[in-house]
Amino acid sequence: MTDRRPLIVLVVAAALGLLLTGCASTGAGTAGAGSSGPDASAGGMPTTVPAGKTPVTDAPVAGRARLAGFKEVTVTVVDAAGRSHTVCLLLADTDAARERGLMYVEDPELGGYDGMLFAFPEDSSGGFWMKNTILPLSIAYLAADGTTVTTTDMAPCPASASTCPTYPAGGSYRWAIEVPQGRLGDLGISDRSTITVGATSCAAPSSTSSVPTRS
Repeated sequence: MTDRRPLIVLVVAAALGLLLTGCASTGAGTAGAGSSGPDASAGGMPTTVPAGKTPVTDAPVAGRARLAGFKEVTVTVVDAAGRSHTVCLLLADTDAARERGLMYVEDPELGGYDGMLFAFPEDSSGGFWMKNTILPLSIAYLAADGTTVTTTDMAPCPASASTCPTYPAGGSYRWAIEVPQGRLGDLGISDRSTITVGATSCAAPSSTSSVPTRS
């Protein structure tokens, strides 16, 4: 009688291999715009907001319209000249908020906020990407002590692209700040600035803001 055990073992091993391969493929591409980590399988992104994807904002409070699902936070920036600037940022401090980031946002004024702060529970090193992001952005990666790791500009990923590039941090970071492209300097952020994250609420905007006037 022929021993079929080797054949059965081979068939089972092959089936397990296919199953594991499928799980690995499914796991790719789970990161979202504004999240840490690349998506090698990201498809093309729209240049306009698809139906049903328009970001929802809460009712305006103190002159600001906050994106639904996000908090706000006060951040103090000490610029390269030692001057202090207090800014109010949207806060992404959960996995869902960090994955969503500024996806589909079209308002370059961000509802009256100066940008978005991504807060991580521990140091990270993955780059950000621009899938489903309409606005061109600038990003500052910041260490746990508030010093700047690096800054870079990020372009929306065109609809014709088969993949979306990532923008590496160049080192470990605990925080990241995204602003409409070119506005990091408006907040006083540069390679020689530092930040301190404050209360998860912001004062009403004043007519004499400590943030430099945009040129």
